[in-house]
Amino acid sequence: MRLEDVIKSINNFVEKEGLCCEYDENHLRYDFSFQPEGVISLVRTNLVIDYDGDGCLFTTYPEIGIVERTRGELEHLLFQINCHIYRGMWQIAFDEIRYVKSLVISGDDAVLTDEMLGECIYAGGNVVEHYADAIVAVISGASTAEVELQKLFGSDGEDDEDAEEEEMEDAEEEEDATSKQSVNEISEETAESIILWLKGDKDDKK
Repeated sequence: MRLEDVIKSINNFVEKEGLCCEYDENHLRYDFSFQPEGVISLVRTNLVIDYDGDGCLFTTYPEIGIVERTRGELEHLLFQINCHIYRGMWQIAFDEIRYVKSLVISGDDAVLTDEMLGECIYAGGNVVEHYADAIVAVISGASTAEVELQKLFGSDGEDDEDAEEEEMEDAEEEEDATSKQSVNEISEETAESIILWLKGDKDDKK
C-alpha cells in the first residue's frame, strides 16, 4: 500500500472519530492518549507507519512503573497472558510495560479500513483495562502471578500440557480396560461354547 494512502486513511479516521493526537512527520508516528476505567488512569498509544507503507505498529504504554522486587512475578504473569491471547503481545522494555500489535498492509491491492484502524488503535486501551487489576496487584506485591492467572483463566497456564497428558492417559486406560473386558467376555463365551460342545458330544456317544 502506498505510504501517502496509508497516511490519508489514518487522517480520515482520526477526523471521523474526533480523536486528539500528535503527528510526527519525520518518524511517521501518531501519538494518542486514552483514559480507561479502573486502576490505570492513562494509557498512551503510538501508531508508527513503515516507511514503505507495508504495515503499522501500534504500541500502548500504561502509565505504571515497574518494581524490581516483583519484576519476576510480573514477567511470569505477562508471559502466561501472552500464551492465552491471539493478537498482540505484552512486553517489558526499558523498565516500561507495553502492549504491541502489528498490522500488515503490504501489496498494491491492500486496503486500510476504518474498522481495521479502530480495532488496532482502541485495542491497547481495551487490553490494558482488561488486565489492569492483575498487573497492578502483581507489581504492588498485593498478589502473585499464579493467583491472578487463576482469576483470569482458571489456571496458572503451566498445567495445561500436564492436564492434556492426564486426559490422554485416562482415555488410554479406559480403552485398555474396555479391551480387556471385551477379551474376557469373548473368553467366557468361548469357554461356555466348548463346554456345551463337549457335553453334547458325550450325550451323542451315549
